[in-house]
Amino acid sequence: MKWTEYLKDQLLLFACFFGMYIFAIYLFIIFHVNVLCMFLILFFSMFLFLFCVFYSFGKKKHFYDDMIQKLEALPQKYLLVELLKEPQFLEGNILYQVLKESDKDMNEHIKTYQNKLTQFKEYLELWIHEIKTPLARAFLLLHKKENEDKDELEKALLEMENDIDQVLYYTRSEVSEKDYYIHSVPLKNVVNRVIIKNQNTFIYQKIQLELKNLDYVVDTDCKWLEFIINQIIQNSFKYCNKEQAKIRIMAEKSEQKVILSIWDNGIGIKSDEISRVFEQSFTGSNGRLGKSSTGMGLFICKNLCDKLGHIITIESKENEYTKVSIVFGNHSYYDVVRKDEER
Repeated sequence: MKWTEYLKDQLLLFACFFGMYIFAIYLFIIFHVNVLCMFLILFFSMFLFLFCVFYSFGKKKHFYDDMIQKLEALPQKYLLVELLKEPQFLEGNILYQVLKESDKDMNEHIKTYQNKLTQFKEYLELWIHEIKTPLARAFLLLHKKENEDKDELEKALLEMENDIDQVLYYTRSEVSEKDYYIHSVPLKNVVNRVIIKNQNTFIYQKIQLELKNLDYVVDTDCKWLEFIINQIIQNSFKYCNKEQAKIRIMAEKSEQKVILSIWDNGIGIKSDEISRVFEQSFTGSNGRLGKSSTGMGLFICKNLCDKLGHIITIESKENEYTKVSIVFGNHSYYDVVRKDEER
């Protein structure tokens, strides 16, 4: 901090002081103030003014020079505030507090992204282990010549496709605002595409399918909704009741909302675990019963539903049923999203 720069910054203050100084001399002359008395008053006022100016300049110069020196010496500039001493003048104190709050907020953001990166790495490790199982099974089946292994091979390949989709949508969910397109979608068409994709699994596992009241149009992204419904059905396949297994997909309208429900008569979920099924990597006791599970499917579904403005809920009774519902509504939300997309 240079003296010339400080003078330029305080130019208005100096101008006002000297203006008042000249005015005071004028008043002293008019009222015939004693010359010695006038000289003493003007001298001490000038002395006090200059003392205050130099003292203020000294404090600020010491603080800002120290800050610049430490900033230039630091390889990691964001650590600057940790090395600074709290200044004893108002402007510097305000700057210090701003830097301190900015540093705190930045550290929180860094911690958030570090946690997300750690979670993604953990999930990727789990996924790699999961994908190895159907991949190994597919390679074994390729070496066999029996035609009856075709269904088993197709099932293994479908599992790999679903696992790959899961990683893809998990990654996209972090930047979903650039990837989805909200528009009016016939619910029946989306459900039918998911059913066709999984038709061989329905046949292979002898699962009864019931479709009901799907003739509704909802505001959503059809690609994302198809993935969400597919993940829910995959869970039904995984934990289905081997005898008389059944999946029911139906929709109903309530006021301004359309509710899509996917019900199965599988092994269900324990009551003390139902509140945690949307948590990341939560597999619960079902995931430890020899079932292949990363605990990410419903977490991703919940994340995507939140992004799209849908509400996803789940209810279940152990050894009886599981019902997952997706609520479409709140059209004002979609109007805002459309306007944002148009921009």
